[in-house]
Amino acid sequence: MSANDNPELENQIQDNDVSFHCKDSGFTIKTLLEHNKNGKIIYREDLNWSVTKQSKFIESVLCGITVSNIYVQWIDLDVIIIDGSQRLQSLFNYAENNLKLSSLENLTMLNGKDYNYLTESIKRMFLRTFIEWKEVHEMTNWKERSRLYTFVNYKE
Repeated sequence: MSANDNPELENQIQDNDVSFHCKDSGFTIKTLLEHNKNGKIIYREDLNWSVTKQSKFIESVLCGITVSNIYVQWIDLDVIIIDGSQRLQSLFNYAENNLKLSSLENLTMLNGKDYNYLTESIKRMFLRTFIEWKEVHEMTNWKERSRLYTFVNYKE
């Protein structure tokens, strides 16, 4: 059987397809902070990134690197974070002055500093950063959300 004629492989791929109906959306960090303070964001996991990893992520945001898509699902007025909990919680941790940056290689002047150290114009820029996400259709069940999470968070 050639690689071009393998119906079993095609069936296996179809059986494991995790394509979900998603809508592109997103919010600024400022808007997300308000949702978080109002208890409208439900996380799949607690923050477990190290201070260094959080710091490197914040540094990349401050340097204008686009945050990779976050997968969410709206249930009533709450948003469940399917993938992206660590990134969002790191942003909030920093914006709420609960993180002093460390081990930065590019923005070295921010090592040992928290959000309050930023100038007002840099704070505005940070809070206006748009976080893109994929809204998974509301009818997607828990099992399908878990499969999506497993695929996008592959670990050896």
